[in-house]
Amino acid sequence: MLKIDTQAKQSFLCWRSCSRRRQQFLSGFFMGILCALCILVLVVLPQNQHHTTQQQEQEQQEANRSNDHNDLSLSTSAQQNYKISQQQCEEKLPPWTRERTPTLFAEQMMLGSTGLTDKTTNHNFQHMYHRYLVPLAKRTCEDGQSNVIRILEIGLGCDASGGMIRGAPGGSALAWRHLFPSPAFKLELHMMEFDETCAMKWADSHNDVAHVHVGDASNREDLERVMQESGGVPFDMIIDDGSHINSHQIFTLEVLIEHVAQGGIYVVEDIHAACLDWTVNTGTVVTDMKVGGTRGCMVTTDGQPTILSVLLEGQKKLALRREPYPGVNHIDICLEAAVLQKTII
Repeated sequence: MLKIDTQAKQSFLCWRSCSRRRQQFLSGFFMGILCALCILVLVVLPQNQHHTTQQQEQEQQEANRSNDHNDLSLSTSAQQNYKISQQQCEEKLPPWTRERTPTLFAEQMMLGSTGLTDKTTNHNFQHMYHRYLVPLAKRTCEDGQSNVIRILEIGLGCDASGGMIRGAPGGSALAWRHLFPSPAFKLELHMMEFDETCAMKWADSHNDVAHVHVGDASNREDLERVMQESGGVPFDMIIDDGSHINSHQIFTLEVLIEHVAQGGIYVVEDIHAACLDWTVNTGTVVTDMKVGGTRGCMVTTDGQPTILSVLLEGQKKLALRREPYPGVNHIDICLEAAVLQKTII
């Protein structure tokens, strides 16, 4: 409105000036033409230009809306294609990944191990493993994700007779290989065992199943060496099924938790060692050591913290929004086992 008023004022002044000068010139006709041109330039043309500008802006807005609609259509189409691709990938995963309950997982673990593991019989670990491994397996189908799964398990299953079940070790190694088959997964499986004689004997006949490392899980140098020998890359799952001595479980956790990948899990099996006391299985090496649990479950027979007390302290820290270990934002106490999970990114 201000712009139009200013133009009108300029037109009036122009007309008045022209009127005065018309009296001074011989031909009023030409001065009239001049005044008309003045009005045309100052009033009519700017208004037409303003109208044209508005029309151009409207056309540009319509074009932008059309482009936004096209972009949205392309985005929706890309999302649909990605969803279809993800579904097709998940259909190629083992059937246990599509089951709501752990029943099939337990059956497949027993089948793969040829009956040489007690994870899904004496311990019922299938509830824990199925809960965490299904999302881990399905993440390999997400955009940009690799299908490589890296697993390290401490404890091959050796004992004085050669193996804990039917005198044969390696049951869980066979089970992991069966549960994560190729080509759906590229499983990088590593096993760490204290008993060198048992470990090397098994490795010689199963070099297509897992990489076997010999070492003491209560020794930092051995643990770090195994990390380097296994490629120095974080693991999606680390399992401590070793000596079950409380101090060993705590030490191994504190050293290896940093070697768990983002979104990966660290599993401590047989945490009931905090509450019971039994002779340690060190393979063919005879020993009188015990796991050290007591009835109260919080301190060992020599007055030190048990693995359960350490886990509960970790849960207290989480309750106060503090990480018990870098990147760990979840601790789950399960049947005779615990899971520590790192942040999923």
